[in-house]
Amino acid sequence: MRTHNKILITTLLCFNFIRLLAVPHAIKITISGAGTQTLLLAHYFANTTKYAVDTTTLNANGIGFFKNSKQLEPGIYLVILPDYRNIELLLDSDQTFEIQAQNNNLANKIKFYNSTLNLDFQKYKFRKSICDSFVLSDASEKNKLIEANNFQLYLNELIRKYQGTFLQRLLSSGFLDNCNSKSSTSIDLFKDMSLLRTPYFEKNLFCFLDRQIPQNSDTIKKNITVLFNNAFTSNYLYRYLSVALLKHYQHNTQAEEIFVYTAENYVIPFANWLSSQEMYELQLQTDAIKSTRIGSLAPNFLFKKYVANASPNFDSCFIKTKMHQLQGDKTILVFFDTTCEAALENYITIIRWLKANQNLATTVLCINKKECAKNILATQFYLPDELTTHFIQGFFTSEDARSIYQANLNLTIYVLDKNKAIVDKKISWAQLESVIKSN
Repeated sequence: MRTHNKILITTLLCFNFIRLLAVPHAIKITISGAGTQTLLLAHYFANTTKYAVDTTTLNANGIGFFKNSKQLEPGIYLVILPDYRNIELLLDSDQTFEIQAQNNNLANKIKFYNSTLNLDFQKYKFRKSICDSFVLSDASEKNKLIEANNFQLYLNELIRKYQGTFLQRLLSSGFLDNCNSKSSTSIDLFKDMSLLRTPYFEKNLFCFLDRQIPQNSDTIKKNITVLFNNAFTSNYLYRYLSVALLKHYQHNTQAEEIFVYTAENYVIPFANWLSSQEMYELQLQTDAIKSTRIGSLAPNFLFKKYVANASPNFDSCFIKTKMHQLQGDKTILVFFDTTCEAALENYITIIRWLKANQNLATTVLCINKKECAKNILATQFYLPDELTTHFIQGFFTSEDARSIYQANLNLTIYVLDKNKAIVDKKISWAQLESVIKSN
């Protein structure tokens, strides 16, 4: 029995020793005046995307704890409030400290206790912002050089102080500089995976791609292939690249070919982290981009066309029509995906544009949400009789057409020629007249 107890005690001591070695994170946070609300602890993931790793609910005094037996990976993390304000902090081996802040002045009233690392990181960011501003000021070149040299001396001392830590690796990487010239190859980017959990890795990723010559889609696609080939050994890095590249290129009309190439070759075949719904939506978006390339025939769709407002029955004011049946040297497709109030403002902008450009022989098809059509019909008096054949109002009979045209912005404009080929897409009102006249 005694032997059994000795074994049990020894096992418990070993277990507790292992738990001590695990160095769990225990971060106390106090936000004065915040009251009871739930906070997220997250790290950067592809810059604009935040990856949550823990949560805490503040008590009535604004006090909460991020606490877990698992040590978090080194990186730059954020405490995110429900209104999306955040507190930035650095995590390395020491993950037990306290943060104090004031809810009514969150950005300027942040204090760290028992974390020299975060105190020095906050000082570094302040010193760097002062130096950057001074270099861009009207000061003499001599004084700018003195300030730059002083900052470099300070930086060297900070790197020596934190030798062997995440902060030292971050400061030495040059990632904090604007478009770091050190990362001249894709291999250089991947030397330290911990830098993925910062906002700076993605910046340098696209600086690397933007430096490739010649700067065209073929060059970018070739380098994206190299990036993914180097990332195959790390699921985390592969996922990071997938998210960063798709987010960067998805709303760039000039880079749609790069988006499709990335999605079809590297994300859709291998992205096991995506849910079936997310995979479906990505495939739908990819197919939509391919079917609406500039120069291709615009996909036909059925819509409800406004014909009269005399009937008391709202639905009888509209008849089903195919977009390809519209006449005109040019057809402008205007898709709204916004509130009815904003749609009404955009509708009035369309009428003004038509009045100012009556000589362009264009047909404007305004596709709105059905629920907003009644509001817009009330403004029909804005349209002169001579323009009634040039302006058509309607709404989709199916959401499939909205998906095909990626009409998920407040305002999406396509320009078609008389054969219904796409001349330009996703342009602004300011660009519209020059696009019409130049084609």
